[in-house]
Amino acid sequence: MTRLALIERLPGPGDAIETTDGARFVLGEQLGRGAQGIVFSLKVPSGSAPLCAKIYLGLDDARAGRMRMRLERLRQLRATEQLVLPRKVLRQPRLGYIMDQVVGNRSIGALSTKPAGAAVRSWYAEAGGLRRRLLLGLELCAAFRDLHARGLAYCDLSFENVLVSGDPLPRVRLIDCDNLTLPEAPGPNVEGTPWFIAPEILTKANTPDIFTDSHSLAVLLYHLIVLTHPLLGDAVRGDTTDAEDAALRGRWADGTVLPWIDDPADPRNRATSGLPRGLVLSRGVSETFHRAFGDGLHDRTRRPSEGTWADVLGRAVDAVVGCPSCLNTNWLVATACAWCGIAVSPPTVLVLRQTDGRRPVVVEQRRRLYPRHLLFRRDTLGEGALAEVGFIGTDLMLESRAEHAFVLRTGGRELRVEPGARAPLLVGDTFQLGAQGVEVEVQYIGRKR
Repeated sequence: MTRLALIERLPGPGDAIETTDGARFVLGEQLGRGAQGIVFSLKVPSGSAPLCAKIYLGLDDARAGRMRMRLERLRQLRATEQLVLPRKVLRQPRLGYIMDQVVGNRSIGALSTKPAGAAVRSWYAEAGGLRRRLLLGLELCAAFRDLHARGLAYCDLSFENVLVSGDPLPRVRLIDCDNLTLPEAPGPNVEGTPWFIAPEILTKANTPDIFTDSHSLAVLLYHLIVLTHPLLGDAVRGDTTDAEDAALRGRWADGTVLPWIDDPADPRNRATSGLPRGLVLSRGVSETFHRAFGDGLHDRTRRPSEGTWADVLGRAVDAVVGCPSCLNTNWLVATACAWCGIAVSPPTVLVLRQTDGRRPVVVEQRRRLYPRHLLFRRDTLGEGALAEVGFIGTDLMLESRAEHAFVLRTGGRELRVEPGARAPLLVGDTFQLGAQGVEVEVQYIGRKR
């Protein structure tokens, strides 16, 4: 019989813990408890960054040894802004780790599931409407791009494991990173969170990896934007628990292939839950979801990558217009707000042109242009802005944020805009963005928000 790792009693506030490098901490309040263990705040000197500790419970000696090895490897990984990694590992007999305590953020689940009794229009707008959710999607893509580029997989994406800042440009933090896959290290103790686990894990055909992450990411993005699960249609939700379990594996209860809820060719799994698709999904985003849950549901190699998602989400966020009345967002072509019915006056629009296409970019108060605008259909996230176009008073202005000057063509002449300098823009003016040949034209100057 396997012996359980030694734990004299459950930890509690006021208990002292020690890390493998000799640091000592005192547990503060309990912040949460799950299947793996308990999370406590730590008492730290005034002015110090807040920390917390996750302490595992109920692991036998063999599993505890594997987990300790994993934690030491995770501690040595390069940290990023989005990834909350272990800072220190606890000394025996405790098993666990110290990490940053994320303060002031809320879980992405608060933006993905409407509270009972709330009016959907005002609730959806409260956190920035569609625009903010698309920006959060871009942030998630950046986080997963970094992970996957290092050969890591997150494995346990869920509503509660993504924390969102309250900034105008939202930031995300991924917590519970002790379940990351690591090359040449013991596998994680969990397979994922129900609703987000890829079908091939549920059927035991595969273990967590980058492809299963792609499924989890698509599920979270769909629920964040549309507010319902992409596989659980009305027929499934009204049936048995076994039917729902089968649907999450991509099957009907009889084992035949299940269409996802918006499958254009098969209406058997339609859902009346969620927002009207045309209200919140651009054509590109809708087609990418179909790739994820159509062919990609059972052929893992056909699932959209985080780079593909970044492209379609970036194009979508560039083409939304805010309603000054209900504060929700509409597509550029709208003449009236689809949420509240008020007339929407045309916004200022830039057009980006490159050899492989053109795309509109809406400017309300201001709009930054990033490297992702340079290379259409490429993953160029995580870099600083190259330029900003926005209103100062009633004038539309171009500001260079790059290290090189812009050449602005205006009124039949060329004007050099040095780094950090500004110049007014008129309809028909053009400038070159970066060295890749992206021409930006001021197509229309309309209202500012």
